[in-house]
Amino acid sequence: AWDEGITGEDVTVAVIDSGVNNGRDFHGRIVGSRNFSEEKSATDQGGHGTWVAGIIAGNDRDGRYVGIAPGADILSVKVTGEDGSARVGDVIRALQWVVESKDRYDIRVINISLNSSIPDSYLLDPLSAAVEQAWFQGIVVVVSAGNLGAAEFAADRAPANDPYVITVGAFDDNGTADRSDDVLAGWSSRGVTVDGYAKPEVTAPGVGIVSTSGGKGTFLAQEYPDSIVDRDYIRLSGTSASAAVVSGMVALMLEEDPSLTPDEVKFRLMATGTSLTGSHAPAADAFSATFTAMDGEANIFALPNDFIDPETGLIMEDSILWRILWRILWRIDGGDLPDEFIDPETGEIMEDSILWRILWRILWNIDGDDLPSEFINPETGAIMDDSILWRILWRMAEEANDEDLLDEFIDPETGEFLEDSILWRILWRVRDGAIDDAVTDEFIDPETGEVLEDSILWRILWRIAGDDLGDEFIDPETGEVLEDSILWRILWRIVGDDLGGEFIDPETGEVLDDSILWRILWRIVGDNLADGSIDPGVGESIENTVLWR
Repeated sequence: AWDEGITGEDVTVAVIDSGVNNGRDFHGRIVGSRNFSEEKSATDQGGHGTWVAGIIAGNDRDGRYVGIAPGADILSVKVTGEDGSARVGDVIRALQWVVESKDRYDIRVINISLNSSIPDSYLLDPLSAAVEQAWFQGIVVVVSAGNLGAAEFAADRAPANDPYVITVGAFDDNGTADRSDDVLAGWSSRGVTVDGYAKPEVTAPGVGIVSTSGGKGTFLAQEYPDSIVDRDYIRLSGTSASAAVVSGMVALMLEEDPSLTPDEVKFRLMATGTSLTGSHAPAADAFSATFTAMDGEANIFALPNDFIDPETGLIMEDSILWRILWRILWRIDGGDLPDEFIDPETGEIMEDSILWRILWRILWNIDGDDLPSEFINPETGAIMDDSILWRILWRMAEEANDEDLLDEFIDPETGEFLEDSILWRILWRVRDGAIDDAVTDEFIDPETGEVLEDSILWRILWRIAGDDLGDEFIDPETGEVLEDSILWRILWRIVGDDLGGEFIDPETGEVLDDSILWRILWRIVGDNLADGSIDPGVGESIENTVLWR
C-alpha cells in the first residue's frame, strides 16, 4: 500500500488506552488528547498506549520501526492508569466523547486494546452499547481479542464479544515475511460467544512487536527492562499489538476509499484474509483489503445491543435501565443525573427522595455519619439496627452466620434457627438456589414427598433464571418461547424499554403509572407501596397479606 502512496493520511485513529506520549515518531500527528482516567495527568505513565499508537502510525525517521499507517493522525484518549486497569464507566464516557468529537478530529477509527474482566452477553453490556454507538455513527471500532487462549468464556469479554466491532487475534510470524510459518499464538483468546458469534474475526502479528516505548520512566519500561530496544523502543507481545496492526490497516483502507462503512470495512478484511494454521479466523492482509473490488457488508443478521435505538443507532440514554441501573454504579455527580433525582423547580438534587436516599446511598457502604434518616432514631441519633429496613435489606446482602442472625430467624424459646419460617425458607434459601434435599414444604407433594416441579412458585420464581423454562413460556405447537405472553413480557422484559402492552395506555401511549402491576412490581422496593399491601382502616402495612409476605 505504501508503494501506491497510501499511508493513512487524513484519517484519525482514536487510541483509547493509557494515553499517548508525543515524540519524534509521530511528527506532530497527535491531534489531541483527553483524559478520562482517575490519574490527574493525561500523559502515558504506563507506556501501553504509546506502544499501541506506534504500531498504528509510528514513523521512525531512520525507517527501522514504522507503523502500519505512518501518515495517519492519532487522538490520545486516556482511560487506564499506569498498571493498565480502567473503570468501565470511564471507557464508556470516553467512547461517547469520541462519537461527539468525530467531526472535529475527523475520527474514522477507534482502537481499543483492552477487555472487560467479566464475561457477558453483548446484548446486555453497556460497554458493548457504547462501541456499537460509535460503529453506527460511522466509526470503525477495532478491539483486541484478549490473551486468555481457549479458556471458557474467553470470547465473552466486552467489547470484543460484540459483532459490531472487528475483534483481532494474534499470530506468531516467527520473525519472517513468509506466510507459511505463521501460526496462531496459543494465548490468543478465541471461541464462540454465548450469543453464537465466532471470535476473533481476523488475526494479525502479535508476538515480539517493537514499537515506541513512551519513555524510560513508563511502567512497562520499568517492568520489562530487558525488552527495551534501541533506547526509545520496546518489544512486547499480545493481542493489543494485533488490534493496532489492524487499526493501521483500516486507516489505509479509508484513505483509499473514504466512503466505506464500518460493515464494509469488516467484510473486506475478513473476505481478503489468508488462512492461518490453528485458527478459524484468517490473517488480515493490508494490500488485499485496501485495494480489493469486492463488495459486501458484515453483520447482516446481527442484532444491536438492548440499549441501542435500532432506528438511530444511538444509546437510549433516557431509558429506565440506562438512567437508573447503570448510571447508579458510576456514582455520577449533579452534572449528569437523571431527571428523577432533580427538583424541577430548584434544579437541585432531591437528596431526601426515597430513590436517592435508599438505592444510591445503600451502594456506597455509608456509615452512621451519612445515613438517611430512615435508619436514624430521632431521639437517640443512633442507627436503628432493629428496624426492618436495616435488618433485612442491609444485612441480607452479607453472608449470615450463627452469631449474626436477625431475631426473625431465631426461636426465642430454644435459641435455634426457625428454619421453617417463611423468611428463612424463601428469602434466604432462594438466594443460594434450592436443591432437592433443601427445599421448602411449599415445593413438596405431601403424598409423594417429591418436588412439585409444576407448582407456580417453583416454575416461575425459582426456575425463571434458568434455561429450563416452565411450559407457561412454551408454545406447545412450535416448541418456541411465547415472547408475547404476559408472563414473559412482564417478568422478563420489565427492566427494559420494551414494556408489555399491559403497562401502556392504548389511547395515550403513556405508561400506566397507577396500574396495579406497575405499582407493585416497580414500587415495592420503596415506601410508596401499592394499596394492596395497605390496610385502608389504619393505613398500616398488612404484613400477613400474600403480597407482603
